[in-house]
This record gives sequence, structure tokens and C-alpha cells, in this order.
Amino acid sequence: MLTPEQRASMAARVPAIRQNKPIALADFWNDGELTQGCIAGGRRYFHVTASGAVEPCAFVHFSTHNIKDHSLEEILRSPLFTAYQKRQPFCGDHLRPCPIIDVPAALRDIVAESGARPTHAGADDVLKGEVGEFLDRRAAAWAEAVAELRSRQASQTVF
Repeated sequence: MLTPEQRASMAARVPAIRQNKPIALADFWNDGELTQGCIAGGRRYFHVTASGAVEPCAFVHFSTHNIKDHSLEEILRSPLFTAYQKRQPFCGDHLRPCPIIDVPAALRDIVAESGARPTHAGADDVLKGEVGEFLDRRAAAWAEAVAELRSRQASQTVF
């Protein structure tokens, strides 16, 4: 997982590449300003696993429904997708759009509220224990980095 410093570097590097190279380039975590937050949860995107489990995102490995047993309309109105969408955006600053790495408490709340189940063994490690604690610390560190970035941007603004 990127450190806050590496993520800040990518937040600057990806737009530079876009301006200078004829390629389409997406940055899930740092494109929140372009997309007005997280695009997942059926807002503009969702993920279907090989087994048919429908997840809010390719990185959020929880599901309540399988595409083999339910219509897309049912899935998008499911408790999981409803809980996900009602929290979007997960943070007022779109440089912190992700409920996994930027606002892990939001993902915990979504899973608890919806009764979503992990789509593979170990997927729920992001919610608790060592991995959950690591994500909480990394999210706090990124929040500090974003606040510093915003402060620098404000001081460079010319009126």
C-alpha cells in the first residue's frame, strides 16, 4: 500500500502524465476530485466476481447478492448498495474518497448495517485486527497529508 508521501506524489504525477501523453489513465484513489468522490457502490461502477457475487468495488470484497440469483435492479437496491450510496461521498474532501483506505469506519458501518458477507476468506481482515488498525493509521496519516496539501494550495492561490 502506498505511503501518504507516495500517494501525494501520484496525485501530482498522474495529471502530469495525462497532460503529456496520449493515453487514458485512471487513479482510483486520487481521482476523487474528477469524479466527485468514490464511483463505486453502483454510483457509476460495481464489480461482479467470477462466482457472481456483486461487490460495491473490485477492492471491497463484501456482497449480499449474487447476479445468478437476483436482477441488477434488486442488487442496486440491496441493503449493501443502499448503505454504500447513502454515505457517498465518504469524506468532504474528494482527495479522500475511498471507504477502505481513507474512511475505514465507513466501510465497517456499511458491512455491519447491510449484513454483507466477505466474498473470500480473509476479506473481512480490512475491518478488524492488525489490518484494520493499519488502515485506520494510514487513513489518519493521509488525512494529515491532505490537510497540508490543501494548506499549501491555499497559500499559493493568487487573488
